[in-house]
Amino acid sequence: MIDIDLLYVCSLKMVLCIYEDTLDEKDVPLELREIGIRKGYRRQNLSFLSCFRSLFTLHNETFNVWTHLISFGFYVYYSLTQPLDLWLPENQSILCILITCCLFPLGSALAHLFMSMSPVIRHICFFIDYASISLYAFGAGTVNKIYALPKLWRGGLFEAHYLQAMFLNCVLTVIVACHTRFLPRTRSMTLLRLAAFSMPYLYGMLPCIYRVLYCGEDNSCEGASYYAKHFFDTIFTVSFYGGHIPEVFFPWPF
Repeated sequence: MIDIDLLYVCSLKMVLCIYEDTLDEKDVPLELREIGIRKGYRRQNLSFLSCFRSLFTLHNETFNVWTHLISFGFYVYYSLTQPLDLWLPENQSILCILITCCLFPLGSALAHLFMSMSPVIRHICFFIDYASISLYAFGAGTVNKIYALPKLWRGGLFEAHYLQAMFLNCVLTVIVACHTRFLPRTRSMTLLRLAAFSMPYLYGMLPCIYRVLYCGEDNSCEGASYYAKHFFDTIFTVSFYGGHIPEVFFPWPF
């Protein structure tokens, strides 16, 4: 019979031992420090196996990796259970967004998990991370073109070149985001990175913005309330990311 108390104590000691093996802010290079994060940094130049094992230990990236992995698993399951007739163009766009919903959390999870292997691998991991996020933005654009494009915009130049312009926006985002990795870690750099990711978002969401502001003129108010809630959630999320909330107010627990 398993002694639950003994198992708990051994597990706790193992976790605490592994957690104590992490580094404080002063022990890591400046480019690896996060605003408001004082401790819990993993050591650098870890092996592939060590990085993988860190998935089951406590450090600064533990919950970051797991939240992305859970999202990846959810979207994979959701995608596989959807009965889609792929001969229909609207279902093809849904399949596109579902695939990108699977890829972008996976890319982020792998980037944060294996970033401690070496400086070169860390940059490569986050290059892939930025590309996967931009890929998701393009997938969202394909859905917006089918479902959200206002009637007044259909049949014109905007509809004809919407996806091409969206693709260019996404490529530019990856270039700017990658470039900012080699800039000093300042608030200006964070704002520049936010601006880079805002470009495809704002352009891709133009049809939705129009529906929110002018739904009465186009008789297309269906879904406008959901778009409005989406914009509110986006502003809320970006504020947390750009302001490094809540770690700037409670640096030691994070």
